[in-house]
Amino acid sequence: MVDRQARPSEGAGTPARLAWALAATAAFGVVELAAGWWAGSLALMGDAGHMATDAVALGIALLAARMATAPPSRRHTYGLARAEFVAAFVNGLTMLALVAGLAAAAVRRLHDPT
Repeated sequence: MVDRQARPSEGAGTPARLAWALAATAAFGVVELAAGWWAGSLALMGDAGHMATDAVALGIALLAARMATAPPSRRHTYGLARAEFVAAFVNGLTMLALVAGLAAAAVRRLHDPT
């Protein structure tokens, strides 16, 4: 008989890897922001802002990955394995809010380009 029980894959979403990715993203974003400020480049500073949103998303994923490793308890009889799915949902809602804000700003600029 085939075992159809869902199990997380080995090493998938490990907190250590997410922590390294978060550190690298944040460090590169800070360097990019400093270089953009020094060079007066709005493109670099804008990309540094993009890196900041990536760092926040990685931070949420890291928190969820750490929560997901919690063992079962009386209150959470299956542990917190679904925390990663909730974090993905929160990250998706955050991106949706950012896109909606940017779209609204773009429409306002189309109506009044000054």
